[in-house]
Amino acid sequence: MPGSAWNRYWQEGDFALNPELTVTRAQHPITIDGKITPAEWQNAAGFTGFIDPQTWESALPHSWGKMTYDDHNLYLALHSDNPPEAKSDPDNTVLHGFVKRDAVKPGPQVLDDDNFGVSLIPQNADGTAYSLYVNAINTIDSSRQSKDGSAEAWQSAAVVKSVLGMDGWSLEAAIPLQSLGIKSIPDGATWQMDFSRAWKMLRQRTDVWAPGT
Repeated sequence: MPGSAWNRYWQEGDFALNPELTVTRAQHPITIDGKITPAEWQNAAGFTGFIDPQTWESALPHSWGKMTYDDHNLYLALHSDNPPEAKSDPDNTVLHGFVKRDAVKPGPQVLDDDNFGVSLIPQNADGTAYSLYVNAINTIDSSRQSKDGSAEAWQSAAVVKSVLGMDGWSLEAAIPLQSLGIKSIPDGATWQMDFSRAWKMLRQRTDVWAPGT
């Protein structure tokens, strides 16, 4: 039976399935160290409300994030709370409940691990879609897809850093604007985007922010 997201859809139109985020320019320098420091991110746009698409309910454990930008980079912070089993058995689950190996090479095998994902379509002429996935040991899988549907590897040049702890998994990322095919982000630009938190070890599902995207 449809859950809370379905009810929100009827109450709020398609906003629940296609949420909007107003992102503003960073007011403070951001250090990519995996620590989502309030002083660094206080002016960033915040988002939550990830959905479990299997049930259409609000996803548990909770995930949330922040986004901002400057003249050079798009900045992203993501956090996912730990599930109860990770808190009760941290030695076996805080790291090895998220990744299958201690090291992996960049590439699609990242998708076999728990991962955070971001999909972006900047407002530019070619309409290219960019996807970036990161596991808990900072290994990246990135690709891009053109309007005609052809896909290829994308050298994102992103800088990422994760921190795992008893409260959950935090990730910070800086994605160079040039790697997204743009020189700057003009005021009023409209992008399409989605964020995801894939569970592969302690759960078997992928929570998404914008299920209608």
